[in-house]
Amino acid sequence: MAKITISGCHGTSNKCAAKILAEGFELSPQGKLGAGIYIWEKQEGWRELATDWHAQKVAAGRYDGDISIAIIFCDLTVAGQNFLDMLDTAVKGMVDAFVSSEITVPSDRMYDWIVERLEKLLGNKILLVRSYVSIPAPRIRNYKGNKPISLLAKCKSIVTITSVEGLKS
Repeated sequence: MAKITISGCHGTSNKCAAKILAEGFELSPQGKLGAGIYIWEKQEGWRELATDWHAQKVAAGRYDGDISIAIIFCDLTVAGQNFLDMLDTAVKGMVDAFVSSEITVPSDRMYDWIVERLEKLLGNKILLVRSYVSIPAPRIRNYKGNKPISLLAKCKSIVTITSVEGLKS
């Protein structure tokens, strides 16, 4: 099956960006779409989304007082069978069927559970998930893009950093 490459960006502090450049991304243990690396897909307003996500984390006390921002641009590449596109109506139908089933799943594990079920059903390991998400916070008053699209890399090896903006040494 053909390879799929999607471009995106990730907003973080300068200190974290330097660490990412030296060691690669770390997988977040959890998030709205499950565990992995979160990237905003390249689309209208993607820089604003990355910047606001950083500001939201600074306001929550993250980054040990480092309020500087760096935006990491990257490409995510996987074989087609390892890509779960939640924007696809057929995939959405499968997900809706899982969610409406009688099984109770904790909300913080919902996407991990869905991915695990789809992996079993499709017989493929899912390494990249694409999904619509809510705007992260009301700070983006001028955001005029479509509904934001988040990318979740389930492993570090599919992420290639292409450039970094705003990194101060």
